[in-house]
Amino acid sequence: MRERPPLRAPGVLAAALVLLGAPAHSRAAAPPPDDDDVGISEPPPEPSPGPSPSAAPPPVSIEPASAGAPMSSADAPPPAQADGSAGASAGASAEGPKKPASKASTKGARGERRSSARDREARPAGNAAEPRPASAPVTVKTGEGSTLTLGGYIETFYGYNFGRPSNGLTNFRAFDNRHNALTLQNVALSAAWEAERVYAKIALQAGHAPATYYGVSEPSQLGSDGASTSDALVFRNIQEANAGVRPFARAPLFIEAGIFLSPIGFESLAIHENWHWSHSPLFFALPFYHSGVKVGADVKPGHQVKLALYNGWNNAVDNNPEKSLGAEYNFTPSDRFALAAVYFTGVERPVGAPEGRAWRHVLNLAARGAPLRRLGLAGDANLGLEPNAFGLSRWLAFAGSARVEALPWLFIAGRGSLIHEVRAMSGAGTAAPIVVANYGADPIQWTATGTFTLDLRPVPDHFGIKLEYRHDHARSDLYFRGMVAGDGSAATPWVANARFQDTLTLGVHAWF
Repeated sequence: MRERPPLRAPGVLAAALVLLGAPAHSRAAAPPPDDDDVGISEPPPEPSPGPSPSAAPPPVSIEPASAGAPMSSADAPPPAQADGSAGASAGASAEGPKKPASKASTKGARGERRSSARDREARPAGNAAEPRPASAPVTVKTGEGSTLTLGGYIETFYGYNFGRPSNGLTNFRAFDNRHNALTLQNVALSAAWEAERVYAKIALQAGHAPATYYGVSEPSQLGSDGASTSDALVFRNIQEANAGVRPFARAPLFIEAGIFLSPIGFESLAIHENWHWSHSPLFFALPFYHSGVKVGADVKPGHQVKLALYNGWNNAVDNNPEKSLGAEYNFTPSDRFALAAVYFTGVERPVGAPEGRAWRHVLNLAARGAPLRRLGLAGDANLGLEPNAFGLSRWLAFAGSARVEALPWLFIAGRGSLIHEVRAMSGAGTAAPIVVANYGADPIQWTATGTFTLDLRPVPDHFGIKLEYRHDHARSDLYFRGMVAGDGSAATPWVANARFQDTLTLGVHAWF
């Protein structure tokens, strides 16, 4: 077996880095090697020259931030990344390059292959339980202690429904909802700014994703001669828009206000942060976003709590006079385990609903971990209760996923999920469903899914391809198959005619 010749001269390494488009002084800090890595000693990066003491204030400059570098101090929450994530990976090293001790070449071709510096950099950071890539966002230095981080992503897919519905729709599938069509699912651009104890974030979007979740949830309110109409068209291009402040320099307290992505569950809106292309039924059934105010604190390392006052469940503008409350607890002892508990409560029915002023209670517990470096496990459990004029509406939902790192650029993932809802029913009538559509008189409805995904990351931090097979099954007709009755209008809507559907999806996405 031929062995790769060692790198002996700093000039050789520098030339290779230039060819790869990464000058030595801007490369991210190298993480410590794992047990399978064979180290390569590299010269330390050249220090960047500092400004002259008499020089004018530094001009605005753009450079890639180090992968995993936090945007804020340790006593405050970092502003979310452009793709919806809450800051950089906790597993990334903040220290400078380290010289790993060399090991004997005893692991054959695998050891020789992974001894390559390029392979080391191509490998996603963290572990199989961490879906967020270790991408290096573009950071604009706007002054002393002030930064602006830019980011974005694009998602496009081709989906095929084996039921071949005549209306071309794959029903109740969140955003991958078109049959036999190449579709732009979402494109998003964002900017996150931070200066001292103040920070802000705005993310704009367009595509099937925002049209779907704003269209099915945001209330419509007519305007007047002196006030505008409020509906989904006003807000659907806003993914996030919020600002925060840390009012006390030595206290871990922060206050945030604006439109936020919902904290319920372990799935993200952005596909490159997830293990699968499609979102689980839990993600589609539960809130996508909230508008309101949050107060939180990092009580100690790895423990964060938040209290929130919201307009409600998917309400940029409220649909009733009552406000909703939320409480969050996040436990992150390491980059190999994370747990989040969320309690949400409030009146979510619109004014005049036959269910009355029903106070809804939702409890969600989500966890993600890596018992082995190349095995990731995730679970989500959700319980909902709503006492209303017809009795007690309730639901119970579960989702579980497993992900294996087969190769540095290939992940294999499987997911199963179940939602079971019972609508309140009495002699006065039956409550409208909350989390699962139900077109029949039976108050019980459930839906279950199974998903298998191949996740290819040829450029782990910026480009991916997902191939996914999924089966959906329900207690009664929820899906479309063959010739579908109706025309999709309010007068004659499409009529669900199938209890199950099978789909194959090929998705391509890129991000920075």
